[in-house]
Amino acid sequence: EKKININKSYAIKSISKKNMDTEDVESLVKEVDILSSLDHPNIIKFIETYNDDHYFHIVMEASKGKDLFEKLLESGCLSEDNAANIAFKVLSSLAYCHLKGISHRDIKAENILFHKESNEGEIKLIDFGLSRKYKDLEKMQTILGTPYYVAPEVLKGSYDEKCDIWSVGALIYIMLVGEPPFNGKTNNAIFSKIQNEEVKFSINQNNGDIERI
Repeated sequence: EKKININKSYAIKSISKKNMDTEDVESLVKEVDILSSLDHPNIIKFIETYNDDHYFHIVMEASKGKDLFEKLLESGCLSEDNAANIAFKVLSSLAYCHLKGISHRDIKAENILFHKESNEGEIKLIDFGLSRKYKDLEKMQTILGTPYYVAPEVLKGSYDEKCDIWSVGALIYIMLVGEPPFNGKTNNAIFSKIQNEEVKFSINQNNGDIERI
């Protein structure tokens, strides 16, 4: 059991036990197992887990800033320098995860927190609920992720950790343009474009047309 410093602030993710089945519990255990094995400056730090009669509690380091999605809602898009800085840190955290045989599988703006209240500087990758440990040459098959960011091979049901890199590409596009590379009124419309269309980039695009999914 780790010692909690009473002079520091922590974030607690509390999950209700009320509607959890065996599969949900197994998924939660896997998430905690993955998170507790990671130690990288751009990945949210796991501290400890607790549970009571009604909840499971995951204690993590606290980040005081907003998530990247909220920042994009305010500014529309980011400068190339800011986007490059964030992309570098996200890719650094993913390179570390992939070296340890872990795929995040849900890279998106909502899962990137600014560590400081100023919403500048250090970022933290969060939410490893869909993450998975994999073996070399193993193909994953579960179709999951967030529509704007999902890789075409994920939609085909046969993919590896490189699906995270596609998602970073979509993230970079959104940071620079202010809208997703592939958009649509329904998830199926978005998926169809991801599988069949090419990315178009114009410096004049900036409609801010992105919604939290």
